[in-house]
Amino acid sequence: MNKIKTIVLAATLTVFALFSANALEFKLGASLKGVELSGDGSESTSTQTRSETVQAAVGEIFAEVRHSMISIGVGVIPYSIESETTSNVRGTNLTDQGTTKVQVDLEDNYSAYVLLHLGDSGLYVKGMGTISDIITNESMATGSNYGNDELQGTHMGVGYEHNLDTLTVRLEAMVSDYEAIDLTSSGNDGTPNRIEIQGMDGTSVALSLVKSF
Repeated sequence: MNKIKTIVLAATLTVFALFSANALEFKLGASLKGVELSGDGSESTSTQTRSETVQAAVGEIFAEVRHSMISIGVGVIPYSIESETTSNVRGTNLTDQGTTKVQVDLEDNYSAYVLLHLGDSGLYVKGMGTISDIITNESMATGSNYGNDELQGTHMGVGYEHNLDTLTVRLEAMVSDYEAIDLTSSGNDGTPNRIEIQGMDGTSVALSLVKSF
């Protein structure tokens, strides 16, 4: 995980250094983003498949440089995104009795993106890659536990920016596609259970305030 992040960060800093010598603008900004994400989950010990849709509002800060009609930037969500805790009580007629609780955190949420400005119209198109650590927090009646994984996504969208006296306001919409997640249990006496989440996609709408320097 960390190796991929190091490569992305190094590449981004190199591009920033190349742009900085001739950059027209350096910008800092903050976004409030509404996200909807859906996916299909299945497990190796069951024939059932379950579909879920998650909606959330997240805040992000970012920095970018602009040269001519191209801007390159990096962003970070400066906190962990925590899911609700799901509980399941296993009855007395089952071998593994007790309560199972599962909760998931998304940590170290980073992004890198490119904006292509469409002349002086205020319109732009955006391509972005994101990476996050998936941290599972569970208390299983079976005594098993699941490892952590990484969530990588690609995002494409369009936006519009309007310049005010001291700030720029942006409104953008994006579609997202995420790689599959694969988690395998350990620490149990029986056959390990494998959970796969596939077909993950989503949409987002963001409102941003940007300051130029």
